Parts: sequence; C-alpha cells; structure tokens
Amino acid sequence: MEPLSRYHQLGGHAILDDNTMSNTIIANPRQNMYSYVEIIDLSVYEAAEGGGGILEIADTNGNVFRRYNTDGVKDIYVNYGKKGIKLSDDKDVGVQVLLSGALTQASVSIAIRIHLDNK
Repeated sequence: MEPLSRYHQLGGHAILDDNTMSNTIIANPRQNMYSYVEIIDLSVYEAAEGGGGILEIADTNGNVFRRYNTDGVKDIYVNYGKKGIKLSDDKDVGVQVLLSGALTQASVSIAIRIHLDNK
C-alpha cells in the first residue's frame, strides 16, 4: 500500500437546513485527478418534516455518490479507509451536498474528507 502522504487530502464541512439546502463543501481541485472519499461524518440533528427528506452527496457535476434519509435524528459515520472509494468516474470534481424532498428540510451537519489520485 502506498504511504498516505502520497495523496493530496482535502476536507470540508457544511451545515444545511431549510434556509441553506445545498453547499459545495469541496471545490473542484483542478488537479486532473480522481477524487476518493475517505470519511463521511453526518449528523441529522433535527429531522425533516412531512416525509421524504433526503440528503444527497454528489460530485460537482451532479453525479450522486450517496443518499441518506433525513426523516429521523441520527448520526452516521462511514470510514472507507486510506484507499477510499472513487467519488465519480469524472476527473477534477469536488463534493456538494443537497437536501430535498421534505416539506420542511432537516438540519444536518456533514464533514467529508477526500484524497486525490490519478488512478
């Protein structure tokens, strides 16, 4: 396995709610490399109202990576390890998060760490 220092790591954090329903938490790195998600740390601290609340994690081209239901209060921590999971088949993409689906959106705190690799 390659040493972790080989990778350029980037991280970001956002708080989303009914007033701020989307955020680009990691801008396009412009390195002509692929983005690999290492860690997602998500807290739904106020549930969506009206049913159907969704949080999407997507690349900055709009390709959805993961979807989470936000109709209940919960904490989700996902660690994909040092190798991570490829965010997208597209190079040079950042990470955006979006709330949708509910009458009143959830209140969510999310942090994500990625690294860049040319493979």
